[in-house]
Amino acid sequence: MGKETIDHLRSSIDTDIYTIYKYPFLDDARKYIRDSGISFNDLLEGSISTIVDCGRKRVEDALNGKIHEYDNPYLEILSYPVANIILSCINDIGLIKRYAYFESKRVYEELKKEENNFIIKIAAQFGLRLKKDGEKYETYFTDYLNNSRRINDQKWSLVNKKISKGWISLEKEDFVRLIAEKYREIIEDTLPLNIDKEDCSKIINRVGDIITCLKEKDNREKISKIDSDCFPPCIKGIISKTEKGINLSHHERFSLTTFLHKIGVKKDEIIQLFRNMPDFDFEMTRYQVDNIIGESSGTTYRCPSCSTMKTYGICTTERNKDCNNVSNPIKKYKINLDRKYKGIV
Repeated sequence: MGKETIDHLRSSIDTDIYTIYKYPFLDDARKYIRDSGISFNDLLEGSISTIVDCGRKRVEDALNGKIHEYDNPYLEILSYPVANIILSCINDIGLIKRYAYFESKRVYEELKKEENNFIIKIAAQFGLRLKKDGEKYETYFTDYLNNSRRINDQKWSLVNKKISKGWISLEKEDFVRLIAEKYREIIEDTLPLNIDKEDCSKIINRVGDIITCLKEKDNREKISKIDSDCFPPCIKGIISKTEKGINLSHHERFSLTTFLHKIGVKKDEIIQLFRNMPDFDFEMTRYQVDNIIGESSGTTYRCPSCSTMKTYGICTTERNKDCNNVSNPIKKYKINLDRKYKGIV
């Protein structure tokens, strides 16, 4: 059945197949998948099961920190919903976020090569307000803020942008980055899907090695000779994000690095904590950590105070009343150590 179905789709598709497989979120792609007539059970049987293998590959590439590359565009279009099913059945939030990051990065690289009219079409589908001004793209500041908040680069700070009546002017490359970030958010908000348990069990049998690999990655190195149980809630919250593979903001990375350095954690162990980030780059991370701890800059930065952590949106005192009257996360850590080991209240 598999070959006949694919052959039928090849002959019946109206839109450029290469456009559809590059952007599987398009309405045309959904129509293509709907018209395929392939059922869930079909995916697990016969030659059509190669679609599951393609979906597997998409997920594996994200797990291994790679942008997915394509072989067969007809199969790849169908592999997109299959990857979503696999991710939903595994139901690991860190893997979903990692997949969303690399899928959006792939789309970003493709969009940079597209003509203006196509970019405008994608922006409209995602609900991004847009005005074209010559070679520049203008987007409304609220759309800019919503879709740039996770970009860890000072050039994206609003203070570094020119605003005219609420509109921000951007180069093409920066505007398509906003589109990619919006796509990333859509994936994270959509997954996991509500898949029947019995159907999931069939998929899980096909992706057991991915789950094994996930468990191995969960055995991450712990901070040696440091009592993480005594960390203040704000730092525990940041570390919890790193363990789940959730990307950190610039302020979260800075706060975590300065805190750990101050209490004596070695540089290599600090870098290791960031290794599970979707956008992890060893050289860039080492450069940033070196700069913060003073090895390259000559300036050792202090851990932000509790009031600054509140400004950053990192402080969690509303849920942790025992942090009251503490001025700095370092002080809270020392208080917790005294309580635990010296019985000092």
